[in-house]
Amino acid sequence: MQKRRGGNAALALMTVVWGGNWIAMKAALLHAHPLEFNVHRTWLATVVLFGVLFARGGRMWPQSCRAVIITAFFQTTIHFGETTMAVAGGGARRPSVPWFPPPFWTLLAAWSV
Repeated sequence: MQKRRGGNAALALMTVVWGGNWIAMKAALLHAHPLEFNVHRTWLATVVLFGVLFARGGRMWPQSCRAVIITAFFQTTIHFGETTMAVAGGGARRPSVPWFPPPFWTLLAAWSV
């Protein structure tokens, strides 16, 4: 029962964080152009990820450049571009569900593995 409570609490926290992300994006887009916003968002994530990779002593070069390029194109370029334009063009509520596929990709990847 204790594990179930922890899982439910983690799910609730994740929901609040992901939901708050859309509100934060909408607020940020009031002060920045969508392209500028995406560049800053991507570079910040890149610096953090490489910092963690360096701190852990991991490989700096991917095993498959092709997989990285395909993932970067679909997940980063198209996904970030579409979500940012959807939020910039309207509210944060409507585009949040159809334009947020990572949980679904995670489910498909977990199922296949």
